[in-house]
Amino acid sequence: MTEWTQPNTLPPVLDALGERAKEAISRALRARGVSPSELTEVRVRAARPLSLTLDRQNLVLDLAFSAEEIGETVRRLCRGSVYAYEDTIREGYLPLPGGVRCGVYGAAYSEGERILSLRSFSGLVFRLPHRIRGKAAFPASLFRENRRGMLLFSPPGVGKTTLLRELAELLSTGETPLRVAVIDSRGELDDGTFSPSALIDLLSGYPRGRGVSVAVRTLSPDLIVTDEIGTGEEAESLLLSARCGVPVVASAHAASFEELGRSALLSPLLSAGVFPDLVRVSREPGEGDFTFETREGETLCRL
Repeated sequence: MTEWTQPNTLPPVLDALGERAKEAISRALRARGVSPSELTEVRVRAARPLSLTLDRQNLVLDLAFSAEEIGETVRRLCRGSVYAYEDTIREGYLPLPGGVRCGVYGAAYSEGERILSLRSFSGLVFRLPHRIRGKAAFPASLFRENRRGMLLFSPPGVGKTTLLRELAELLSTGETPLRVAVIDSRGELDDGTFSPSALIDLLSGYPRGRGVSVAVRTLSPDLIVTDEIGTGEEAESLLLSARCGVPVVASAHAASFEELGRSALLSPLLSAGVFPDLVRVSREPGEGDFTFETREGETLCRL
C-alpha cells in the first residue's frame, strides 16, 4: 500500500473554521478511528451539512454553517482584506499556505462570461495536500528514459497533483538531478516540503501560461512541471515550450484515452507532439495504490 503523509496544514484550516467545526471534525475522525492525516477534503456549504472526504468516501457531519459564517471564514482566510484576494476569488479559489487548495463560490455579479465579483459566499472546499514517497517512480523513470513531454490524466480526485509534486522532487534530486521549473499558479504544488537539495525553480502565483513563458525564456530548465491545463492561452504556452525544446510534464482531467483525444483544448497539443507520453492514472477507492497505463491501454505498473 502507498504510504501517505500530510503536511501540517489541517490545524490552520480548523482554526479558520472555528471551534464548532474543529470539535465536530475531531469527533467524527475519532468515531471512525482514523487519523487526521487520512483526511483529504473538508467541504462547507451554506445551510447544508459540512462533509469530510476520506480517500474519496464522503462523511456527513451534524453541523451546518450559515452564509454569514462562511463569509466570516473567508474574511479570516483573507486576514481581514477580502479586497486583496478579489482576483483569485473571481477565479474560484483562495491561495493558502502549504499547498492547500481552497475553492470558493457563491452568488456572482457577472458581465457575459466575466465574473466581476461575488456578492455573497455560499461554499468552501478545502483540499488538503498529501505527500507520497517513491510512488511516482514509474513516470519519473519514463521521463528520464525518453526526456520528452508527458501528460498524466485521470478523473478529478485520483491524486494527479500529489503525483506531480513527488515527480518534481524525484527528477530534481538524486545522482543525476535535473533542473525543474515548477509553475505553481494556485499554490497547490508547493506544500513547503520539497527537499532543500532539489534543483527546483518555483514560480508561485504566476498565471500558468505566463509562468511557462518566463521559465522557457529565462530559466533554461531541463523540464517544466505544471498542473491542470485549463485555457487556450496555457495550451499556447506549452506549444511554445515544446518548440523551444523544453519538455513539459502536466496533468489533465479525462477518464480515458478516447476522452482525452476528443478534448478541443488538448487534442491540438497531442497532434503537435507536445505530449508523446500519455499516462492514465487510476486508484480504486479505499486503496492507496496507483495504476499507470500507456496509450495502448497496457498496465505498466501498480504501486
